[in-house]
Amino acid sequence: MSIDSNLTSLINGLSGRSSLLDWLMIAITHLGLPLMALCVVPLWWFRVNRSEMRYLAISAALTLTSGLLINQLVLLFISRARPYTEGLTHLLIAPSMDPSFPSDHATGAVAIAVTFFFHGRIKMGALFFLAALLVMFSRVYVGTHYVTDVLGGLVTASMAGLFVSRFHYRESLLNRCLTRICSGQCSGSLKPDTHLGGIVATKVEVIHGQKTSFILHRVQAGSRRAHT
Repeated sequence: MSIDSNLTSLINGLSGRSSLLDWLMIAITHLGLPLMALCVVPLWWFRVNRSEMRYLAISAALTLTSGLLINQLVLLFISRARPYTEGLTHLLIAPSMDPSFPSDHATGAVAIAVTFFFHGRIKMGALFFLAALLVMFSRVYVGTHYVTDVLGGLVTASMAGLFVSRFHYRESLLNRCLTRICSGQCSGSLKPDTHLGGIVATKVEVIHGQKTSFILHRVQAGSRRAHT
């Protein structure tokens, strides 16, 4: 067998020895990436360096999306079977119909980490990278990926991070537009008007169809009194 197959078999061979460890790895493989993404979301409401934090949050989302798009391009040329279909690993989770290489979970997790590295946030990047390593390890542990699958995800995420860091900067038109959209400011003219009572914004989320609408009510002080 190749070095890749030997390492994959070695890591997956750790499964089945401890029910607690199996449970932990399954939890990480399913929840690791979503939890990492959720940890980025609060950056949007940071009071300190708010513009930079929002820029980092948008950069992380763009890097993750770009990495997954790169993976789709790779799949046009490479269609690798999962290791459990080859009888190499024992699967602890439900089988996947997608090709094995590269790992989308690894790409997503590493994409978040490299975003902070490329923007000089080394400590935050290191913490996210440790979490990404756990996700990568868990994907091999549960038997759904080869070692080179998760390493491939690391490479595509790094490529995406480099691309985004070069073309998406804080003062770019793209960043300004995305910041406005994510802030619910569809028009530059929507500014608080304290003399007329201001604007009360209510955000209504429609789960089906994943659409979000914003209802804006302008409350003018004394307007009713003028009509009466």
